[in-house]
Amino acid sequence: MQWRSLPFVSHSEQFQTILAACRANLVACIDGGAVDTCWRERAQWTGDLRMSALALRSLTENDEVIDLALHQIAQSYNPKTALVSGVWPAMQPGEGLPIPGFHLAFCLAALEHDPTLQRDPLVRQVVQASFDAWQQHYYREGLVQGMPGWYFTDWDYSDPVALGRDEGEVLPNAVCNAWWSDWCAFMQPELAIHPTVFEQSFWMGTAYALTTAKTCASPHATATALNASLAMHHRQDCLVYLEQAIATQEINQRVTPYFAYFVALALQQISPQRSLEFAEGFYGSIAQTYGTIYEKTNDEASLAHGWSVAIAALLTQPESKLL
Repeated sequence: MQWRSLPFVSHSEQFQTILAACRANLVACIDGGAVDTCWRERAQWTGDLRMSALALRSLTENDEVIDLALHQIAQSYNPKTALVSGVWPAMQPGEGLPIPGFHLAFCLAALEHDPTLQRDPLVRQVVQASFDAWQQHYYREGLVQGMPGWYFTDWDYSDPVALGRDEGEVLPNAVCNAWWSDWCAFMQPELAIHPTVFEQSFWMGTAYALTTAKTCASPHATATALNASLAMHHRQDCLVYLEQAIATQEINQRVTPYFAYFVALALQQISPQRSLEFAEGFYGSIAQTYGTIYEKTNDEASLAHGWSVAIAALLTQPESKLL
């Protein structure tokens, strides 16, 4: 790694510990490309790549890792589904693993890395072709819906919908719609989801649900709605919900270090300081205990995971809106 000399790093010892853990995760999980976890598998999961890329740009000069990973994943694009594979290479050779949220993560990672998509013609072609296909086939009735595959959001075992393992009808997903709006901001802003449509589809009275079934309030849906400016009718309610979930430890029980990054971004709407306080409280004890940042909501899986390091971008750029 070629580590950056950071122009701003908090003097807090806790923040320094978190950044050191992020660096340790990168050392463990950068293996040519950005791999899932150093002990279980060396496949590149597309959702992990977006988060690793945020940390790589913040902490290192190693943009070549991001370029390589994006190029490799772009090769898995399936024009029939307009999705890249959720993992590269696929665990079963010759087969894809479509994950709509991870395709969105791939496109957003590409655009966050290179907003004009000039670095790699293949990546540019895939992002543009898939955007056009989503607009034609999946954007209807004011929402993106009907994408095939595994609707994984996070390891939130209190909400089976978040795991994407529901065998029933696949319903419109709030996180996918929020990330579609983020994608539109780069490509074609007028196609972003309208806040009124989003509200009618996902609002539960105190927070947003993950799907139109509205089975339970979701910190994942609520945070991404705030980040995509889709919660304008309920911004204060959403922030109150997130603060209550933090106070009761619900966030720690339902949100992994992967998605806690998006919660931290949402809290920037209160203040950068509040966002940093949350990051310190959520990631600090993990980093102090393990010297790395683990995958799930506890230490029963990977202890150094590719998707757990995006918080480094917020710690080093606390005044920036990173989405």
